Amino acid sequence: MSLKKHLPGTLLLLIAALVFLPHIGALTYYKDDWYYIYDGMVGGAKIFHEMFRIDRPARGYFFEWVYTLFGPNPLPWHLAAFLWRGLAALGAFQIFSLLWKDNRKFNFIAALLFAIYPGYFWWISAIEYQPMIASLAFQVFSILFTLKAISPAQGGVPGAGARSEQSRRDGGGSKIRKAAYIIGAILTGWSYIALVDYAIGMEAFRFLAVYLLVKQNEQNAIWKTLKAWAWTLVIPLGIVVWRIFFFTNERKATDIGGQLSVFFANPLAVSVDWFFQAYKSLLNLSVLAWINQFPAFVQSMRLRDVALGVLLSALVILIVVYAERRIKLSAESKAVDGDQTQTTKEALTL
Repeated sequence: MSLKKHLPGTLLLLIAALVFLPHIGALTYYKDDWYYIYDGMVGGAKIFHEMFRIDRPARGYFFEWVYTLFGPNPLPWHLAAFLWRGLAALGAFQIFSLLWKDNRKFNFIAALLFAIYPGYFWWISAIEYQPMIASLAFQVFSILFTLKAISPAQGGVPGAGARSEQSRRDGGGSKIRKAAYIIGAILTGWSYIALVDYAIGMEAFRFLAVYLLVKQNEQNAIWKTLKAWAWTLVIPLGIVVWRIFFFTNERKATDIGGQLSVFFANPLAVSVDWFFQAYKSLLNLSVLAWINQFPAFVQSMRLRDVALGVLLSALVILIVVYAERRIKLSAESKAVDGDQTQTTKEALTL
């Protein structure tokens, strides 16, 4: 039973390793990685505070900590980037399992796509992009902790009549776990926004995830969702209040007040510009990120590298087929017609 329970996570990490690790020993510094390492070697780990104090001071502490651990050696930076991605994939699978507990195959495939998502073109810049990759993991676990905190097992959904028997037997322990999940959600939430401020839009995903979880047991889902979700406002509002009233931003591009002043000066034109930028970003994230890199890199690859890539792709496909056969839908899910369709609709909403 234990092996079956941990099989999806094990296979996720195995596939991620096949995708990201084959040439990790040959990876080095890329683009602005050189700039970061040079500064670290010349000024020491404390130099990163000066680099980021004007707009994102949390990155200064992050880079100080990581550079102190890894120094200028590129290998541990790349391994850490893989570790963050692996943790994020496992967390994503847990989120999907909470939202669609009877659709384990779907959850596995969704988490797999999340794990191997190519994202930005230069994800191998493991030094410059280390805080972005870490922020993604913090995002995932912040939302996971939120769902854990409000799950019926913790008695967290307001008015939920479906508290588990275990929750009723273990009231004190349940309250402690709920408090721990809330604290974890807030701390990881602040961490991900502090590292990547523009990722604050993930708070919309948090709300939708809470809604889907609440909807499993409640009829009046919107109102119950608002009650269950309200405490999470401390995450974005805490950061916004700090940046506006306590932090002195010295970089125009990341100044909230400056951005708002541009908007209020010409709201129509700025709104149109933001709309087209959002559309372009959505297109890049959902479609082009999967295909744009292929011709740019494959055409310049050596034949043996192409052959290795084909071999690894075949191995990944075999593992996915194996997972499809081993990770069974629960009997309850099989008995419900249209359940998979509903899950797909909810996933597209997210």
